Amino acid sequence: MRSEDNSLQDSLDALLDRGDDARPVFVFDDAPVSRSAFRQRIEETAAWLAANDIGKGDVVAVWLVNRLEWVALLFAAARLGAIVAAVNTRYRSAELAHLLALSRAKMLVVESDFRGIDFAAILSGIERRTVPDLMQLAMVGRGTFAAASPTVHFDAFDRRYPPAPGQDQDLDAPVLLYTTSGTTKGPKLVAHSQRTLASHGASIAKALGLSADQHSLLLMLPLCGTFGLSTLLGFLAGHSR
Repeated sequence: MRSEDNSLQDSLDALLDRGDDARPVFVFDDAPVSRSAFRQRIEETAAWLAANDIGKGDVVAVWLVNRLEWVALLFAAARLGAIVAAVNTRYRSAELAHLLALSRAKMLVVESDFRGIDFAAILSGIERRTVPDLMQLAMVGRGTFAAASPTVHFDAFDRRYPPAPGQDQDLDAPVLLYTTSGTTKGPKLVAHSQRTLASHGASIAKALGLSADQHSLLLMLPLCGTFGLSTLLGFLAGHSR
């Protein structure tokens, strides 16, 4: 049984509650992003998701390389009670269709292009009837491609949307879906809650003695895998100590 916890001390947002608001917490595309600026990005992303009819219990599949939008989508989904399904960028049509169908994703957020990966061609290999819950594609980047589902651009950082409605956060509810290796049949889904993600990040920071004054992270491992995201959350927790 899930328990409601109003303290939010084990929430993803709590990883950003302490520390110098003006100090960079990310550097993306050669531009530093402060703690306060990242909070603003989360609010903008939550507003964008809500404007696109994503709310409590809805699943958003994120098919992106490591970028600020990936992290903002996770934190924003947590605020709305929505769920992120992490999609490996090495997936091809059959694997992507399996994950979309199994997770019942309502939206797929996808790269326009990255180092020769033809996302449009991969999507074109999926029969629409096999992913009946998928209502919308959202493109990150400036590319376009034809698709069976309606397509919008991820413009949360460029356009003002009405603020997302507030939600009472259940820290033990699913917020992230990862896939297993799929050694028997197709990959299976493993659900993680805010509490497990945030507390694991705090445990990593404590075990490694991470701090903003002494440590930085070159995030090379993909966020679509547990090692990449766990490392990132550990550093966020360390920078909040």
